[in-house]
Amino acid sequence: MDVTTCLKSLLLAIQQYRDSRTAQHLSGLKCEQLLSSAQVLPSECVSGLVELAGNPSTSPTLTSSIISLLSQLACDDQSREILHSSYNLTSTLAAVIHCHSNTPGEALVLQVSPSIQLVCC
Repeated sequence: MDVTTCLKSLLLAIQQYRDSRTAQHLSGLKCEQLLSSAQVLPSECVSGLVELAGNPSTSPTLTSSIISLLSQLACDDQSREILHSSYNLTSTLAAVIHCHSNTPGEALVLQVSPSIQLVCC
């Protein structure tokens, strides 16, 4: 699947989840420097993912998949900086930790903690 088709599918899955709260399977994106392309479609996808991850009503399973995808996108220094500065990802990840920190050893919290370091540092 080419990058454009992959992104359109991801955007469709995000919209379908917003409309029906039914999680679709999210596949991994391996698109180096995708965020630095300054194209609208990648920006819409990342914005949608960050919005869903930060929404407390999003299922933990879907949030975990989103965090995995965003971690894959943070594959280079430029992408990490864009995620940090343009998408406010650090505060979203902190909100995920806060929302799910009531359960000791929560797998989602353990997954997000290294992601914050990846984006911030």
